[in-house]
Amino acid sequence: RFQVKVTGYHTPPDFDGWRDDLRTDFHGLRAAWMEGTAAGQTKNKVKLLLNLVALGVVALPRGGEIRAVISGDGPDVAYTVTATGKAARLADHIKALLAGDATGEVDAHSIQPYYAARVAAAAGMDVTAEAGEDEVVFQAR
Repeated sequence: RFQVKVTGYHTPPDFDGWRDDLRTDFHGLRAAWMEGTAAGQTKNKVKLLLNLVALGVVALPRGGEIRAVISGDGPDVAYTVTATGKAARLADHIKALLAGDATGEVDAHSIQPYYAARVAAAAGMDVTAEAGEDEVVFQAR
């Protein structure tokens, strides 16, 4: 098991030589936690987890916190990514794309959930997404 916590904006020690336009605040993300172990998981399952975290960032237009929990291992692994923050939201087309409904046109706003659904299918997992008050929860099993 491991846990990673990121708070605020962090400048690595070797950041001085980088260009200023490469700095980012991750859309106001205040904290991110990951619990569980990713050791021994297939590449597609790890890609799926990273895509769900990216979707969590998109669900937080005013910033907030993301918690990614990895439970189980091997073929029985499951992911829960919870994005919590003021005005957290989940657009209907994102939910539909994650469920595998790609009947509409895939554009710049829908490529992330479309890709996550494709990676989930390749990993043999199903993805669900639910929105509550100031919270969006993505699950993959």
